[in-house]
Formats: sequence, structure tokens, C-alpha cells
Amino acid sequence: MRLSDLLTGLDRDKLHELALRVVPGAQDLEPSSWAYNLEFVLGQYGWVEQAILTRRPPVASLLLRLVDAENHVLEVDGARAEIADEVETWCQQVTSGDLANRIPDRSRIYRRMLDSAWRNDSVLDSSEIRLLRLLREELGLLRIEHFLLAHHASIQPCWRTKTSLDEVIQALVDQGIVYLAEPGRLALPDELVHHVRRALGVSLSNGAAQRLLQRLDSGSHLKPALDDHELPTSGSKQDRIDRLIQHFVPMTRVVDTMHIHDARELARSLGLPIKGAKEELVNRIVEHFAVCGDLAIEQDEEATAPEAKSLSEAGFAQMFDSLKGHQLQQLLLAFQLRHSGSKQARISTLWDSPYSESTLLSKLKNPDLDDLLTKLDLVCRGSKADKIDTLLGAFRSTDEAAVCESPASERGEGGASRVEGQGQGVAAELGELLLGVELSSTSPTRFDKVRKNLADRLGIDPSVVAVKWLGDPKNHRNRIGEALRSTPAVLLLLAPREEGDEVLAAARSRMAVSANTHFVTLLNSDDPPIWTCGGIMSAVETALVEELGRALPEAEIELVGFPREVEQEH
Repeated sequence: MRLSDLLTGLDRDKLHELALRVVPGAQDLEPSSWAYNLEFVLGQYGWVEQAILTRRPPVASLLLRLVDAENHVLEVDGARAEIADEVETWCQQVTSGDLANRIPDRSRIYRRMLDSAWRNDSVLDSSEIRLLRLLREELGLLRIEHFLLAHHASIQPCWRTKTSLDEVIQALVDQGIVYLAEPGRLALPDELVHHVRRALGVSLSNGAAQRLLQRLDSGSHLKPALDDHELPTSGSKQDRIDRLIQHFVPMTRVVDTMHIHDARELARSLGLPIKGAKEELVNRIVEHFAVCGDLAIEQDEEATAPEAKSLSEAGFAQMFDSLKGHQLQQLLLAFQLRHSGSKQARISTLWDSPYSESTLLSKLKNPDLDDLLTKLDLVCRGSKADKIDTLLGAFRSTDEAAVCESPASERGEGGASRVEGQGQGVAAELGELLLGVELSSTSPTRFDKVRKNLADRLGIDPSVVAVKWLGDPKNHRNRIGEALRSTPAVLLLLAPREEGDEVLAAARSRMAVSANTHFVTLLNSDDPPIWTCGGIMSAVETALVEELGRALPEAEIELVGFPREVEQEH
């Protein structure tokens, strides 16, 4: 069930109460905008993660059943016995060391920290969640192990009661994560399924994981994956598969242990594109199994025939470039299309999809369509279909030159070719400025021209822009921490091209304690000496992310999500 339908099913009082709990400043909003604002906030990964990580058992057992249930709807009474049995099994296995005990000393440290946090005031606040996240990263623990270790006998007194399941359900309902669609039936909105899996650290259902692992070689693929997670490697192929699934080893980590050539062969056998970086290839393979692409059967020609586009590619790009980043992501998720990358990459994905403009725009909510019409100085007060026809008519009736003169492009928000040219100019300008800089110098003014250039492009004060050369990869996190002391709005990180992944990982870990900073990576190659933009990282979609995306359209945009009190500041 879609989130909009579940919100519509709430009575006015319950919708108001939920808005007051979830939406900042809800007391000042018109009742007609409650549902719209709730959809926006509840669709943010940061909110979903916070709501789930603060919950105690049996939250993981309950949510794992919900994400795998048909239509993500669960009969609570029918699932009670299964959840109780699974919780009992986890309690015994975690306490005995048979589960979530890959690295005993590290598991013990984390367990003690978790126990201390809960016993302190019976809840986990956002600062404790950030510290626990950093601790997991330092100890090399999996996300799912946060939930499993809570089943240890030493922590059970903090949560184990006869009403623990009902308390978890009520807490998730209060946070807008799940809904009582009917008496006794619990529903998880379709849009939140991916966020819930990510928050739990479980990318695939057991069935999908089995199908993926069966395609891998026992000796050259499964054994290294077990060894990489410090799990026993003995036994038959099925023994190894069962062990990986029992210990919730992320399938992305399993595929990532494969040689790049083997991963490409697997993708080719699944009919998937094999180009791109390894991380992109790994995610493509796992996502294919997540949507049961490996089980898909051929449909008849009429069902699979692509819908005709009514606009030229340039007109299509102009129209969809007027949407905000989170609106594009909403469309891509609705059709299970790849939703990462820069704004221009997302628009290209929509263009390459088999869906017409009308079908794509039908997934937008009426307020989003109204915003788009207003931005383009168009007026339509009819139905959703009438609004879509008005939009298409405006772009269909003009040639490409006229489209470029639309109000959106006058404000610098339209025109894929114009934006792309501007972005290439920004990266090139920064690169030229950097070619004359001694990167290892300790002079505090060496990056002043770079800082001012980027600030001018973004329309912000240079004092809120920081630039940092990272140097030795062993010190990336520390050097990023040094640059964050001034709490910049934008932090430009400079590094060699081959260290791009390590830089992003270090910045991602620092995002937990500096969620108001937008990270941009600029990577350099020695031969020839060229600087290119690697990526843009932010907690969520903001106006500054939009500006960065327009200035550097070739950059990959990653929205990490952040704790709730930081989100309220935005």
C-alpha cells in the first residue's frame, strides 16, 4: 500500500497528531497540507533509520516479516507465535555465542555500550545512536548485529516483557513507519520498504539471498565471503550458504568479495549491464534479486512494448529538470529504476525507461504538479490528468529554442545542455586554479581563489566554504575532522583519483557528526594533470544540493540521511 493511501485512511485527529510528532512547525500548517508534509518527512531515510534504531526487540523480527509479507501487510495475531519463537532462538544463540559473535571481544564491547545506553534512561537518543554507529564502524560490526546483540541475556532485562511486541508496534505507528490498515492487520508503506531494509542492514529476503548464493561458486566465492566476515568456512556449498544467511551477511558484501571479472560474468548471465564501477555493478546485481528480477517471466509483447514519448529528448530533459531532486527520486523509486547519480543522470534514466511522460508524471502528487505548473507560469485547476496534459502541451507546442526561453531556464533551472556546459566549466575552472597551488603547503590562504570561485558559483559567502587536501589515505578521517571544526556549509575535499572510494567512505563516517555540511570531492590524475568532480554528499536534499548538482552535473549525488534534530534545522 502506498503511503499516501495509508495517510488518507487516518481520521483528521490522528493525522493531526502524527503531523505534530513528525513535521517541524506542523502547528502552523494548514490542515490541507498535513498529509503532503508528512509524505515528505516520512520518506526520508534519516527519519526511518532513527525510528527503527531507537526501538528494542522484537523490532527486527517484526520488520523483517513485514518487508517480506505479501503487499507488506501482516496479520499481527497470526505472526505473534512466529516472532516469539524467533526471538527466543536469537536470545539463545546470541547468549551462547553462536550468533552475532564473529569477533567476541568487539561484540562484547558493543553489547556493553548498548546495555549502558538503554539502562541510562530507557531510550536511545540521537547522540547515542551516532556514537553507536561510529563504534560499529570502528569495531567492524554489521548493522544487523546492533539489533541481534540486544537479545543477549545481559540486555534482556531492558526490554523482555509480555507486552514488548505491542510496545514496538505502537512506537512504530506513532512514528508513522507502520499503519493499522485494518483491525489486527499491520501495513508497511511501499515507499519505506527499501529504507527499512537499509536501516536493518538486510538487503534481501532469505529466499532471494538463497537464489543469489546458489549462482556463486562454493570455493572461489562463498568461502572467501565467509572468511572475510571471520566465519567458519568448512562444509558443503549449502552449509556455506546457510551460514552466510544465518549470520545476516549483507549480499552486497558477498558479491563485493568476487573478482570484478566474475561479477561481470554474473551480471551478464542475468541480462544486466556490465559497465560501470564495481560498486555500481554489485548494487545492480543485488537490486536485481531484491525485485525478483531473476524470477521474472517473459510477458506478452503488448505488456512489454515501451510507451511512446511525446516530447523530444531535449524537451523531456527541460521539463523534468524543473523538478526537485527528491521528486525525481520519488519517480524512479515508484518504477523501481536506478535512483542514484547526478540530477542529469536521473533524468537520463527516466528518458531511457519504457514509460511515457504521462505515466511518469502520474506518480507525482497534486501539490508537486501545482508547484511545477507555477514554476513554468502555467495555470490549470483541473484534475491530475488535466494538469499533466497542460504541462505536455506547453512543451509539445514549442520548439527546442522556445523551451530554452521558458521561465525555468531564465532562472537557471532548465536546459540540460546549458547546465551541463556550466558544470564542466566549474570543474575546469577549479582545476585550473588548483594547478598553480602547492597542495602540501601549510599556507592558510593557498585555496582562497578556489574557495571564492566555488562560493560565487553557489551564491554563498566564501567564509562558509572550506577546502582540504587529504594527502595520506591513512589520515583521511582525521583531516576531514580538522576541516569540519569551522562547521562549513560546503567542504571541498581534494584527493588523488585512485583514492576516491576511500575519501567518500571517510566523509560518510564524518557525516554522522556533521550532518549540516555538504561534501564535494574533486579528484586529480597526474597524467594528464586533470581535476574532475567525484561526488556530492549530503544528509538530505537541500537547496544547496540542488545548486551543487547544477554546478557539477557530472557528479554522483549521495543522500546519506541524518538524525532527527538536525533534520528539523533544515
